[in-house]
Amino acid sequence: MAVAGVMFCALYALTGRLWVPIGVHATWNFAQGYLFGAAVSGGDLGGSVAVSTARAGAPTWLTGGAFGPEASIVALVLVTVVTLAALALIRRRTHLVRREATHEMHSATGGSVPETTRLTGATHNERVAS
Repeated sequence: MAVAGVMFCALYALTGRLWVPIGVHATWNFAQGYLFGAAVSGGDLGGSVAVSTARAGAPTWLTGGAFGPEASIVALVLVTVVTLAALALIRRRTHLVRREATHEMHSATGGSVPETTRLTGATHNERVAS
């Protein structure tokens, strides 16, 4: 469940829109319960288009047991992959934004970066004095 929370946060951070994680969650529950007839968070939603049941004797880590597929290793892997993809896209987007901002700064200053924007940890006078 915690990994799903991180996934929803990453989807929100990526898009800036709350409807994306809400839509993903609603779609997941709808597909799992009403399309496939599986338990949703341990509850039965009633009738469904198809009925999918785990084979008798199948390991709980694979089927999710009575809680349903959400508690399976398959769901954990799926949610982890989506989370990592969203985080990678966020990182790429912020890296590109920083690169564009640096380019704009270089253009605005004639190719030099003002002393206050350098990330060296020391001012020009402190570097000269040492």
